[in-house]
Amino acid sequence: MNIIMALIFSPVLFGIVFYVFRLTKPYAIVISQGIIFVFALFTFLDTRAVGARSYVVGGWSIGKGVGIYLDTLSASMILLTAFLFFLLLIHEWNSIESKIVYIFLLFALESLLFALFVSYDLFNIFVLMEVSTILVTILIIFKKKAKSYYDGLIYLLINIIGMSFFLFGVGYVYRMYGVYDLNLLKEALVVVPESSSSVIMYALLMTGITLKIGAVPVFTWLPRAHGSQSAPSIVSAILSGIYINIVFIYFIRLQDVFSVMFDTRILFLIIGLLTAFVGGFLALVQEDIKKLLGYSTVSQIGFILIGLNVADSVPFYGSAYHIFSHSFFKALLFLIAGVLIEQYKTRKLSEIRGVFNKTPLVGVCTILGILGITGAPFFNGSIGKYLISTSAESFFLEIIMYGINFLTILYLAKFSMILYGRGEREKIETPKAIVFVVLGVICLMGGIMAPAFMNMFFRYELYINTASYLSKAFIYILSVLVGFFVYKKILHKSEVLNFIRHIEVSFNFIVVMIFVLFVSITGFIYITH
Repeated sequence: MNIIMALIFSPVLFGIVFYVFRLTKPYAIVISQGIIFVFALFTFLDTRAVGARSYVVGGWSIGKGVGIYLDTLSASMILLTAFLFFLLLIHEWNSIESKIVYIFLLFALESLLFALFVSYDLFNIFVLMEVSTILVTILIIFKKKAKSYYDGLIYLLINIIGMSFFLFGVGYVYRMYGVYDLNLLKEALVVVPESSSSVIMYALLMTGITLKIGAVPVFTWLPRAHGSQSAPSIVSAILSGIYINIVFIYFIRLQDVFSVMFDTRILFLIIGLLTAFVGGFLALVQEDIKKLLGYSTVSQIGFILIGLNVADSVPFYGSAYHIFSHSFFKALLFLIAGVLIEQYKTRKLSEIRGVFNKTPLVGVCTILGILGITGAPFFNGSIGKYLISTSAESFFLEIIMYGINFLTILYLAKFSMILYGRGEREKIETPKAIVFVVLGVICLMGGIMAPAFMNMFFRYELYINTASYLSKAFIYILSVLVGFFVYKKILHKSEVLNFIRHIEVSFNFIVVMIFVLFVSITGFIYITH
């Protein structure tokens, strides 16, 4: 396990070297990240061959030191993170020399993300989450503009409150069982009977995790942070494409640990459905290009939660694959949004027109991202959605998920209006163009080569019923036609949507919703157990 420790510390060590010696050459920074990616690839292949392994830092016995657990899922997430950071640094090639502090912060954040993916010690998870929250806040306010300070402060305070719930839960765990390690906790839960304290403990932990995911009713902070007006586009790409993946890992692990005592899948299935619908609807009303993508992330989070909480392994793997898919198409769309904001000097969708004429390559890559997120046939987003909807517990639930995807098509129809119109031809920087093409191609290849990818990352043999897939493809095409018609003829100038867009949620309301979530989880367990 010395390999994983070296992998965890390598990004921050590179960052320190670059900062101390003021090394700002783009090729040096990108090559360093390339080395980290190769290191992550080696770790993934080794883990896939050997299997899951656990390790206690410092050679202590289990339960006395910081526990690390590396399985194929966490190794694949580390690989995904390293690859996306590699692309993001290429994207910043022409501005790296003026951002040495910024680059150091990115490398430090990458180390924290690696550590979080493998941590199996609850207190260590809390500490790493808090440090990463502070780093993300600094990245959000990095441009030092008034609005970014506000968005960063909201992000920091809400996450501190949410993780305070998590910390109280960790305290309950240690008070009742004397352990922090998740494996030891699972063993203890088997022999210790359920009590009111264990209910409170679980509710506290899951309140913190659910807030970090950005699910209903504690989601309104997420679009503000991910779509912050002054946050660089690569920060938005990291938050939506990478950071939420960590929280899903711990959502999965905590549900698994406490499955011997509580079954809250129905509750989180309902939360997932509400999150998908509310996020999709609020994305539809947005005029700000990055806020639309931020609420889109909320909607996709809901879709992933649905798959994770359906009582079948097939939708679980569908959600796992959709996490990967979401990372790519959302990173692509946020990066494109950043370029468009620079070109058009506005964030308003209604003022961005003629992207195809102005930068054809950006237009093509935008379409690839849209096809990915809407689940177009043969694109990466279609695979996860196919597996989740096909194995839904009821026909009614499957119909609901078609409705969710129709909402996705509606707000992406609004987004796609930027492609049409006239515009003077403008060149895009070569490094950014390369990144857009790579991400766009991955959106397509992630669908075409899904069986190979799912076998590689999850050891899951993907079987797709051709007739079923084609029928869903037909429904998709019909949904696109109806969706564009509905948006153009009914929703395009809706005063209702304009009214909803200007509703602001206060900080106090968000805090109240955190307590509502805690009470809901607690009440659900008391009622159903």
